[in-house]
Amino acid sequence: MPVSININGVITAAEDAKISVFDHGLLFGDSVYETLRTYNGKPFLFSRHFARLEHSAGGIDLQLPWTRSKTMDEIRRTLLSVGPTDRISSVHRFAASSEPAGPPTPLSVGPTDRIGPPTPPSVECRIRLLITRGVGEVSADTETCTDPAAIIIVVPLIAPPARIYSEGVDVVVSSVRRSGRFADIKTGSLIHQVIARREANAKGAYEAIMLTGEDKLSDGITSNIYMVRDGKLLTPARGAAIVEGITRRVVLDLAREMGLDVVEGFFDIADIARADEMFLTSTTREVVPIARVEGAPVGSGKPGPVTLMLFEAYRSAIDRLAGED
Repeated sequence: MPVSININGVITAAEDAKISVFDHGLLFGDSVYETLRTYNGKPFLFSRHFARLEHSAGGIDLQLPWTRSKTMDEIRRTLLSVGPTDRISSVHRFAASSEPAGPPTPLSVGPTDRIGPPTPPSVECRIRLLITRGVGEVSADTETCTDPAAIIIVVPLIAPPARIYSEGVDVVVSSVRRSGRFADIKTGSLIHQVIARREANAKGAYEAIMLTGEDKLSDGITSNIYMVRDGKLLTPARGAAIVEGITRRVVLDLAREMGLDVVEGFFDIADIARADEMFLTSTTREVVPIARVEGAPVGSGKPGPVTLMLFEAYRSAIDRLAGED
């Protein structure tokens, strides 16, 4: 089974998974979600993700159908239904992405020519946990909906190519503006991210930076962004319409432990030109150096020392963090 789907506790292959066309998650994007990954086959930082899911659900008055422990049990069941052989064979089938898969073994952290993807792509999984409002009438009235639906999608995690860590990536600034309302909740209404992704693809960029309505830096399509200037770590504050990433919180804690001065604030596009380094973070990609923004090099145009230090610190913290659940 190359992909495993769990709908309300029933696990099926992808081709057999079905939801009603009247589900409000499909009709109106009326849903909340989380994206997780595994390390050594175990969901990483699940409790933190579930807490954010609860926050998102509360933001749209959606009752979660499963408790935290029930959700974890169902994720584990779904993971177990994808055997090692399936993970290995399905990597190739689902490797169609904007970036080719990385080498089959992780590389050690150190000089930039030795940085590689975090885990072998045949070992780990990407998990999408989705809660919809449920079946209702073709109307935005949530009172017509029946019980919420719980959906778990498990697919092989395709490791990023080694070169994005050793060389950095190209990023553009999107024309899409982040809205402050509902910015801190993760719902299925993702048309802004879809448009920003199309813009980035059209320019051959790895990621796009989105701005607030006041033209301040916000976050990436599916990532948080950071600048390093004069030894300080700068990142858009929660008030800049960001989604507060799980990885973001870990990286900021690590930065403070390392003695870095962390500034969460409001920054202009012009601040990018004054940055010595930039990087982005996300659950599935960890810490990725940004080499260029709109074609202009950031600092030296290569991964900088603070970025590399945080990359190594994050990798070193994985085993400890995995012990939270």
